[in-house]
Amino acid sequence: MTFAEMERGTKVLQDNMTVQGIMMHRLENNMDRLESDLAMLEGVVARNSEAIDRLASGQALMQASMHSLFEHMDRFIRGLESNGHGKQ
Repeated sequence: MTFAEMERGTKVLQDNMTVQGIMMHRLENNMDRLESDLAMLEGVVARNSEAIDRLASGQALMQASMHSLFEHMDRFIRGLESNGHGKQ
């Protein structure tokens, strides 16, 4: 192997290492972006879960209130309550 062939081989290796370095840099940037996106998505999921819990609590409260209202209306219709607030 001549000196010129060794220099050419070294140049090819340097070029390959440069390309690999660029690719690694891009990969690191993409990983950083994906980690940031994942953190943001986790926050969104947590907020959505909290909102769903609040809606479920509100729905349970509304159902209980409606049930109570319908009981009062039924008693009023049947004449058990004169004004919807109990016997007077």
